[in-house]
Amino acid sequence: MPLLYLGVTSAAFMYRARAADAMGARVALAPAAPLGSATRLLVFSPHPDDEVLGCGGSMAQVVRAGGAVRVVYMTSGDAFRVAVERSKRRVSVKPADFIAFGKLRQQESIGALRELGIGAEAASFLGYPDRGLMPLWLRNWAPDARFRSRYTRVSASPYDRGHASHRGYCGAHVMADVLAAMDAFEPTDVLVTHPSDDHQDHVAASAFVARALQVAVSRGSGWAGRCALGYYLVHRADWPTPRSNDPEAIQRPPVALCGLDTDWTSRALTPLDVERKRRALERYASQTAMMPAFLMAFVRSTEVIGSLTEFPVQPLPGVVSSELPSDVAWSAIPMAIRDPANDSILRSFQGEADIADAQVCRDEERLFLRVRTRAPISPRCTISVFIRYFGDDADGSAGGSLNLKCGPRGQVDPPNTTVQTDGQCATLAVPLRDIGYARRLAITVSASVAGMPVDSTGIRFLRL
Repeated sequence: MPLLYLGVTSAAFMYRARAADAMGARVALAPAAPLGSATRLLVFSPHPDDEVLGCGGSMAQVVRAGGAVRVVYMTSGDAFRVAVERSKRRVSVKPADFIAFGKLRQQESIGALRELGIGAEAASFLGYPDRGLMPLWLRNWAPDARFRSRYTRVSASPYDRGHASHRGYCGAHVMADVLAAMDAFEPTDVLVTHPSDDHQDHVAASAFVARALQVAVSRGSGWAGRCALGYYLVHRADWPTPRSNDPEAIQRPPVALCGLDTDWTSRALTPLDVERKRRALERYASQTAMMPAFLMAFVRSTEVIGSLTEFPVQPLPGVVSSELPSDVAWSAIPMAIRDPANDSILRSFQGEADIADAQVCRDEERLFLRVRTRAPISPRCTISVFIRYFGDDADGSAGGSLNLKCGPRGQVDPPNTTVQTDGQCATLAVPLRDIGYARRLAITVSASVAGMPVDSTGIRFLRL
């Protein structure tokens, strides 16, 4: 019976996915902003090959128009264990093997950029840890709290390429390097992975880049005020679809991400752009050997780029009260975060931890968050909210972080947070002093069942 239930549920999910694909074909997308000779495109790639998958055709288009392109590789993709084992032809691999694989992927990226008409001098390798960018955002921010890769066993870049060599792995250094790359190039356009990407490195990369651009704007950098920030998507269970090699097909965003908080646009590519993108991907031999169908499914006649806006947190009307906002008060508060629901087989089973949306508001003393799930929250479910709050935008400092947890049987961490769970909603009240009375926050909401992660919203920026 459990196997029958699993089979029926899986079949139903696949049917919904195919139906969603059919609906997606009818979604009209606005054209992306044109690229020309004045374009200065700065692409941030969490791993070598992400830049080509997400926007290789756009980069080729800029070069063809006479514009300028720079690519910043935030990691060297050195934690892909299965690929490392395949390249070494043995199951037992050592830290030195992961580092050697990182060097190989750096070399592949240089070859890929050449296929797009971009020279090696346009590539920067920061050398931060693969599968480590999210810990740098969440926990290892300060230089005295360095992160150590469990793959390469180092806490600073082991690579000769890149100005980050020998710098410690921490979030503050990532921020400084990303901001330095922006200031040095003064881009008109910045592209990075979307915060709703399923890969945690990609989610963290989007946060570092978005925050760095906020700092640049606050410092009064002329280029920053005119710079457009866009997002490309690489990893999701429902993306790209179909998984076929069809260069003439149109790329469309996942239906689950349409109508939420992202404005999606479509950029038409010429046959030459498409062919250059295909050749660039073939240069990543270490990756095409592992997942050729996945990589080649990104070779399409268009590319999809999204944009997001910072959410302004509204104050609650009236005087400060010890009570949480009423349903009537929440009905007037817009959604700060909208998350796809029932968009994976796991979440179809665990509706109590399938996040649908989140609202945020404040009064004079507290920040209120209301998280809603697809099904009533069960006693096995833990709702977590991570808040990174920022100090002075002008100096780019991070004020600190706060990790809120509403666990089974009603326990709360930290204790001075007020929590109320009612059906599908969990409401949390956080004293503003606990977030340093900051005016800008980055928030991610996640949910788990019996300790197993089920859903996460990615990172969204809020302005108080």
